[in-house]
Amino acid sequence: MSSGVSIHSVSPLGKLRVKNMILDGEIVCLDDNGTSIFNQLLFRHGVQYFYAFDLVWLNGRDLRSLPLLERKERLRKLIIKANNSALLYADHGRSVRHRLLPNDL
Repeated sequence: MSSGVSIHSVSPLGKLRVKNMILDGEIVCLDDNGTSIFNQLLFRHGVQYFYAFDLVWLNGRDLRSLPLLERKERLRKLIIKANNSALLYADHGRSVRHRLLPNDL
């Protein structure tokens, strides 16, 4: 959202009842198996989804000092409340974390 776009102008986010927020994520186009198809996004074909990875700021509060897993849980709850199929939650897979960071944070 660094481009200054209002959450109310982005349909998957506009249904959330928040004053302000900053999410880390990316816009993707997905095939029937849920695999990202970059060319469809590049050429503006296909349905676009927003994959949210992290909740950095919420209602005037900087959340970066909170543990990542706590921010992700808050993010997951927000996405459930949004009830919009275009807003997706990127789960924090334990196996991925252990592959990248052998020692727990």
